[in-house]
Amino acid sequence: RKTRVDVAIGIASVPGDAVTLEALLEQAELALKLAANGDQPVIPAARLRAAAGIKDQTEEEFAAPQAEGQTAQEALGPQEWLLEIQNFKNMSLLPDLEKKIKESGALDDFRFLRLEGTKLTAKVSSGESDPARALGGLPFFTPGKVDAERRIIHMKMKAEK
Repeated sequence: RKTRVDVAIGIASVPGDAVTLEALLEQAELALKLAANGDQPVIPAARLRAAAGIKDQTEEEFAAPQAEGQTAQEALGPQEWLLEIQNFKNMSLLPDLEKKIKESGALDDFRFLRLEGTKLTAKVSSGESDPARALGGLPFFTPGKVDAERRIIHMKMKAEK
């Protein structure tokens, strides 16, 4: 008799992914959740950064983070923006959120970068001159401020009922 067993593994290491125990556990948990919800059963946290085009950070960069928003590793292309979503409390919602955003046509691309506390950061691209307006029309976001100079869109997840 055969039994099928699915395994999901999230891997994080010091200092490549984090330098504190809390950050290490957060990165490993994030990688695990993405592995459990995705096509790949093993996801190292480093692969999350590589997929987003972010080079590995040094211990100094983790210890002394850049100003909020765009970091040196997150160079943006001509039509790319950073999307910061506050009040993102359930990582298992990420695949569904990505799917809904892509299906809405509001964005051409949505690439998850990181989750810090309840702030999810993604790199997005849009042919629209005002991607914040397109995103603001989606029913699960409350529009926030837009930093056009740094190309950062701030949104909040609407509370689940």
